[in-house]
Amino acid sequence: MWYERVKKTLTECGGKVSKVDPAVFYWHDSNGLSGILAVHVDDFLWAGSTSFEKQVIGKLRKIFNIGKEACDSFKYIGLEMSQDGERIVVNQKDYNNMLKTVPIDRKREKSSPLSAQEKTILRSKVGQLLWLAKQTRPDISYDISSVASKLHISTIEDLKRVNKIIRKVQAEQVCLNFHDLGEQVELLLFSDASFGNLSDGGSQGGYVILLKGQNGKINPVTWQSRKIRRVVRSTLASEALALADGVDCVISIAMLWNELIYDKYDANVIPIRCYIDNNDLHQAVYSSKHVSERRLRIELNSLKQLIQNGELTDIQWINTNEQIANVLTKQGASGYQILNIFKYCNFQF
Repeated sequence: MWYERVKKTLTECGGKVSKVDPAVFYWHDSNGLSGILAVHVDDFLWAGSTSFEKQVIGKLRKIFNIGKEACDSFKYIGLEMSQDGERIVVNQKDYNNMLKTVPIDRKREKSSPLSAQEKTILRSKVGQLLWLAKQTRPDISYDISSVASKLHISTIEDLKRVNKIIRKVQAEQVCLNFHDLGEQVELLLFSDASFGNLSDGGSQGGYVILLKGQNGKINPVTWQSRKIRRVVRSTLASEALALADGVDCVISIAMLWNELIYDKYDANVIPIRCYIDNNDLHQAVYSSKHVSERRLRIELNSLKQLIQNGELTDIQWINTNEQIANVLTKQGASGYQILNIFKYCNFQF
């Protein structure tokens, strides 16, 4: 009911509800996008022109009982945001510092099963770290995801792994930097997978989505690391399903971008380039021959159709050492490359 009231109020103020994300509202005038507002329950995050603030935000201040307002530097749903000249910086330093390691008796064997209380503590720590991994720390995504996948059979070793992750994120603070990219942008998708590397025999898939501007600068958009949704029989299949998941996400982001910037619900306006390091998958996408696994043909044909329709600009093969999504799918993989992109906002092929 609260959302319906917010929606009614914002649309009466001239806003449009995004077809892609119903928590996003936007306004256009003769000059294009004039304002945007994101809703998370009763926390609003907005940006826009001076006229937008006067005509829309001014009305909201009168309609709703605003508890607190902040700009330039503030916290929003646990994220610390600040504007530094032409750059916007997002970090979770306070959240990082709040994390506490779990005391462990040194006499306990690594393989010792956890007590009910210890499992509760572990679940809490996993939840805290999953939130961090999703918001600002992709480099810990695989490690914490693998712990989360076996909570029902967790041991002392898992508690030690969680402590190690906490020490890691506190030792190296990470900021997301967002720059003005110019008017011409393109979406970059990096996807990767590991075949049968999970404790239950499952495979892990992951992807990173970036927005690249005409000035060569890159802004992070989103990333994901999770168990592939079905059992696969080959590396090719795991890589294909990881790519398919990434493509599904990047197309929805393209639609949101085009909706906000051009007021058009169309995925063909902004170029989408995909990068994979599996040569067999690259050949399968651009080959007229069928692969032997019948279920896999469905995913590959879908990718081919997207390229033919222009919804995907292309799918390119890159060397493994250029695959920034590698850290999302393998234990012990270095997160240096992806964190470097966040720090310097560029990536050279």
